[in-house]
Amino acid sequence: THTAPPTGYLNTKSLSGIAFLPGSDEHFMSGAGGLLVRNNAGFFPAQTTNTTANLNAVWAGTQAIYMVGDGGTIVRRNAGDGQDGMVQTSGTTANLRAVSGANDTTIFAVGDGGTALLGNGTSWTKLPTITSQTLYGVYAVDSSTVIAKGKR
Repeated sequence: THTAPPTGYLNTKSLSGIAFLPGSDEHFMSGAGGLLVRNNAGFFPAQTTNTTANLNAVWAGTQAIYMVGDGGTIVRRNAGDGQDGMVQTSGTTANLRAVSGANDTTIFAVGDGGTALLGNGTSWTKLPTITSQTLYGVYAVDSSTVIAKGKR
């Protein structure tokens, strides 16, 4: 689901996800057509993601920001100024709907068809699930406890 942009946001693309850097007011918003916006002290500069896929969700760790989206798209952007996103190989073409990390080396992504992926910061592997329904949300409690929600 895409929502209306915040006041001061000048881009016309819809937004779909938001994540705050740990211990910071700085946050990132993902959206349509490969959009990633960084809000740092009220400024909304668009960030380079190197994709045109819709980015449905975003999660921020201490070292990197991860976006997931349509067609199995995963983008990793290092934290800090002047960083561009780099598309990572996900091993799936399913639309990815949510992403969450226990830490910077244990990241989970979920999506259509019961797709679940585990990332370590550089690569992704498919995880078994007990459903073929779309998974819309994921929360990594820690590196061994993950909660996913979906359509029944």
